[in-house]
Amino acid sequence: MTIFTPWYEKDPKRYKKEKKLIHKFYPNSNTIISPYGTLLWKGSFSYQNKEHYFFVEFPEIYPFLHPFFWEYDPKCNFPIDHFQTTHQYRDTSLCLFTTDGGPESWHQSYLGIHVIEKFKQFLKKEDASEHVDEHTSIQYEITGFPKYDEIYLPTSEIIRIPIDQTFGFMTLYSFKDKRPAKLLVLENSNNILNQIPWEEIIDKNEFQKGIFLKIPFNKHEFRGVIKEYKDLTEFLIKNFNIKLDVSKTINFILLIFSNSEIPDSKTIKPSDFNPHYSYLYDLRENVVNFLKIPFYKVYSINIPSDCFQRTLGVLERVINNLHEKKVMIVGLGTLGSFVALELAKTGIQKFVLYDFDKFQAVNVCRHIGDLLDIGKYKTELVKEKILLRNPNADITIFEKNPYINYTNIEEFKENFKECDLVINTTVNYYAEHFINYCSFELKKNAIYAWCGANANQGRIFRVIPDQTPCYNCVGIRLEHEPNKYPRIENIDTSYTIPQFIGYRQPGIPGISVDISFIALFISKLSIQTLLRDYEEYPDALAHHYIWQNIPSEIDQQEFSLIPFHFERVKSCNICGVKK
Repeated sequence: MTIFTPWYEKDPKRYKKEKKLIHKFYPNSNTIISPYGTLLWKGSFSYQNKEHYFFVEFPEIYPFLHPFFWEYDPKCNFPIDHFQTTHQYRDTSLCLFTTDGGPESWHQSYLGIHVIEKFKQFLKKEDASEHVDEHTSIQYEITGFPKYDEIYLPTSEIIRIPIDQTFGFMTLYSFKDKRPAKLLVLENSNNILNQIPWEEIIDKNEFQKGIFLKIPFNKHEFRGVIKEYKDLTEFLIKNFNIKLDVSKTINFILLIFSNSEIPDSKTIKPSDFNPHYSYLYDLRENVVNFLKIPFYKVYSINIPSDCFQRTLGVLERVINNLHEKKVMIVGLGTLGSFVALELAKTGIQKFVLYDFDKFQAVNVCRHIGDLLDIGKYKTELVKEKILLRNPNADITIFEKNPYINYTNIEEFKENFKECDLVINTTVNYYAEHFINYCSFELKKNAIYAWCGANANQGRIFRVIPDQTPCYNCVGIRLEHEPNKYPRIENIDTSYTIPQFIGYRQPGIPGISVDISFIALFISKLSIQTLLRDYEEYPDALAHHYIWQNIPSEIDQQEFSLIPFHFERVKSCNICGVKK
């Protein structure tokens, strides 16, 4: 069944015009219809006493998509060079047509013969060495045959290379899951491999040995320099007095050019972010002709700075302040675990985590953990997930009930004192009152959150000592003034979940997508609370919210975030005037 009607059937008039022009100027050309519905013109022309054989391919949706062009070897019909439609990928590639709206961009009024003519212009400029970085004739900035797998080089490895060291050995490790990427490190460098996550995903049994080489010219000059040498061995001997058996002991060579930028250790502006570090040549296939030596782009990994580059458009001026904030999360179930990970992705690096529960199979459908985490303490599980986002995170975990005895209580209060924000998601009456007491005693901000029946609704509010109603005030208002301060719906106690062996609580019914709505807003309110003193990030409009996923008596909208302005209770024994 044909999904598209090919353009040459839809527009026979244009097809005749295209065919007439190509046969007029290239009489030995012929037309081929591929099994995929594309149309090919196969032909040749002479230039400088050399015959150039080419294909021009017209895609199904031509002329809305430009033609493709490549040279081929007539003996075997094998492509010699595929000329791309952008100027980023192939060696000696010509940017025949782009789609950026510029003067050289493809337009529907153009014809296929324009592609061939543009290639002939390219050849003339090549002979005259007139190649410049513009759309009519663009060459790849270095020579070789590019491969599209990627290689990652941690910044910590680059910085370890002494400034005056020109040459050294490196190891290229594969990943255990055979992904199209590899990790490059200095030889005998075990520090990076012993860090999460590398220690678990790098296959140390599959590696290649190679060298790095600093060269005194930039990437653009490299093409001109290597033309003087017949192979890589001659290049190394005459320029660096290095004689290597590249066919046996050395599998690759990493070139560090004079303009290879070493990433800064700090988080930088998105406009300055350039992860492309340099190039690595694979010497196992060919060392004689530079044009035939395959090479790979090498990308630097600057941990943890790279992890937060995409948050800078919003947090550029406050990201360093956010890095210094310390957050305590009490309760690491569906809400708490999700919030912890979201805060880590935003830039929080210091955590204190409390939960004495273990991860069970019934948690998998909603938690950030998965089947591989069953049996772990939730604290350890969440710590691991955070470290996979930021290995430099500072995380203290406690698998204990902080309120069960005097020692635990005093330890909890000491940890509370060191934090900038405490988030409670336990839905535990005693825990919430104790956190409220500590919040006012230690003058620390706190956020409380819980879900209603089936997670259709959730209540989220923050307490800022001496400025907002405290947890106790909210409870009093909800109990004594239900018309003014509405409650979320009560949990349907007629619905019960059978207990599981080894699992202490049945849990509250609710699907992950509904709970995640509430968790996302907890995360948002947490960031707003941590950055209240900074004008660059707007604070929340209210301190108390109800989120709902279905219409209710509070609001008939299907999705609503409803702010409520509670008043302090003067007689409150925690924060009131008459306490």
